[in-house]
Amino acid sequence: MSIPVAVEVTEKGLFIPHEAYEGFGEIEIVRTHNSIVIQPKYKSREQIIQTLQETGLLLRQQQTLLPEGPVSPEERAELARKFSAGRPLSEIIIEEREERW
Repeated sequence: MSIPVAVEVTEKGLFIPHEAYEGFGEIEIVRTHNSIVIQPKYKSREQIIQTLQETGLLLRQQQTLLPEGPVSPEERAELARKFSAGRPLSEIIIEEREERW
């Protein structure tokens, strides 16, 4: 959402009219390497879901594909072979915890 506003540079910093962010409620200011972002501090559940969907981190329910039928024994064996490579996750977690102590 973009709102055209007249931002002024003053001796104390930037002056941004309240109208530009009054609908945000409580705000937070995020500084990146090339910009400053003023955004609502607390986003609604719907906004969070929409953002996740737009970035591809969350699929809409109609986008999820369920298997059309049962997995064949050959496919099951192939998947078991692929996912059995490496060490158990529990061992990796235990090692990482020991390194922190």
